[in-house]
Amino acid sequence: MKKVVVTYKDDDYDVELTIRQATVMDGMDRSANMALIHAQPFDVGKASNTDRFRRFMLMQTYSACLAVTEIVNHGTKKLKKDISPDDFLELPDGLVVPWDNTVFELNPHWVMRTKEDDEKSSGEVLAPSAAKS
Repeated sequence: MKKVVVTYKDDDYDVELTIRQATVMDGMDRSANMALIHAQPFDVGKASNTDRFRRFMLMQTYSACLAVTEIVNHGTKKLKKDISPDDFLELPDGLVVPWDNTVFELNPHWVMRTKEDDEKSSGEVLAPSAAKS
């Protein structure tokens, strides 16, 4: 299983994030976190753009990052595996962006696709095991 280490250091955090390709169990953990976020009350008609982006960030990034990452802390501020969604959104962007990018580079099947993405890729050649007979 492929793993990549991402490091981040500032005045508060000094962390090593070991990010791995997902196992089935990791996928289940990600789905469980996504379900918890999805279960929170959310009125699309009344939600601001910030609320919508917050929900998307938690569904996509928070859930995926926590599912496939082991954390080693060296700094004064500790990043915990059980970080709350609200605390996750308060992390430095310089920490979360490379973490998120690496998670999805190792697990491209987790990238959310739109209907337009599927239509654009409909002419692609499928791998033999995925081809329709």
